Amino acid sequence: MPWKRKARQTAAEDPDIHILLLPPDAHRKINALQRAVDIILQKSIREGFGLTVTEAMWKGNPVIGGKAREFVRDNFLLTRHLREYLTLILSLHYGAKDKIELS
Repeated sequence: MPWKRKARQTAAEDPDIHILLLPPDAHRKINALQRAVDIILQKSIREGFGLTVTEAMWKGNPVIGGKAREFVRDNFLLTRHLREYLTLILSLHYGAKDKIELS
């Protein structure tokens, strides 16, 4: 793939840039790197917003990845799950046949 080659060539010119292509099961290495780095850049074209960004943000690292903070809050935190369970309980209690939105 040409973009990988170009990225590696660009990184080779700067000693502060490191590109690692780790397998998906390298959880410990990824965790250690996320805790040690200064900034994480995750601009995935295929995946969109990935778990890598969420984990890095949770660890308090600055992340370059688009509108990541709002997406994490709305989709990955416990409060979203709680909101969905409460919505389900209310829907069952009131016998709602349509979707219930909590604001």
